[in-house]
Amino acid sequence: MMFSCSIGSKGQEENKTFSIYMPMVLSGGNDINLDENAFEGTLNGYKCVLEKHHYIYSLKVEGFNSEIECDDFIEKLKAAIFWFSLKRTVGVKIPDTINEVKLYETRIIISEESSLKSVTDRVGWSVVDGDYNADQLVIIQENKKLTRWETGKVNALLSYNPSSVLDDINEGFCFENIEELIFNKKLRLAVELFSAFKFEITTTGKFVKLVTVLEALLPDSQIGDESIQALRLAKKSVKDYRNKLKKSGEDVQEIELLLSRIGNLKSKSIGASLREYLLSLLEKYPHLGKSDVVIPKVNEIYSARSILLHTGEQDEKLLENYVSVLAELVPEILKANFIFEG
Repeated sequence: MMFSCSIGSKGQEENKTFSIYMPMVLSGGNDINLDENAFEGTLNGYKCVLEKHHYIYSLKVEGFNSEIECDDFIEKLKAAIFWFSLKRTVGVKIPDTINEVKLYETRIIISEESSLKSVTDRVGWSVVDGDYNADQLVIIQENKKLTRWETGKVNALLSYNPSSVLDDINEGFCFENIEELIFNKKLRLAVELFSAFKFEITTTGKFVKLVTVLEALLPDSQIGDESIQALRLAKKSVKDYRNKLKKSGEDVQEIELLLSRIGNLKSKSIGASLREYLLSLLEKYPHLGKSDVVIPKVNEIYSARSILLHTGEQDEKLLENYVSVLAELVPEILKANFIFEG
């Protein structure tokens, strides 16, 4: 299949409601087992349709009174889908931005010879108002007669029950702190990186992505007051030396870069921040593991990541072991953040 076209709206002129169309791509080897390619249910009280297309799935959530209501719901829907991704440890790609439905300046009249006739005849349409792409997030005006277009792609599969998919997403809606989760950019980035890891093919790519998830979660933290004072003295010394070179006409560009790097030393190293973060997390959530086991292992893993990125050298079997450890630990850390931290 190169292209396919399907009905993309109700097309009932008396229906003034709006719907959200959210496409989803699951990571390789995953599939939702849908009878007749569609499953109806509810999400947070709204009617929804989970549908299978050629290589993507879509969630259509119906019954909104305005585009503003849709905008507000979309961010919560994204957070709830993130929860499904974590709970099932499956990668889910969803669009970040909302696209506009393409409305034609003049309605297209479907002639007897039109390639669209076989599609529009199913719902009794003689005209089409516009269209949108199956892989784009859009807000649909249900009174418009819209077609939906999809391009082909090779796909591979593992099945999920459609009702359990909606149950998981609804569970995400039930978290009391879902509003805070919408604005927690570091946590959202970490979840998106974890989801992206599920699409990686190589062991190296998986390894780097999983370690980066942990980095994304780290809070900003500064060194102690005594260290900051020592840093100020060091910076003053370098500035004095720079001024001395300036007076003698020397090139000080490299010294300027050094001064900039010294300023960045106020923040703790990633390794130190990671140890502190894990210690705090493990004290809060003992089910994640014992600190005397988890922290040394993560330190070892982070050191391997640094060596890999600096030298390009890696032990494939060792990386496979690290990926195995992180693939279990990282989603549990994200779940703890997702449910409790906000």
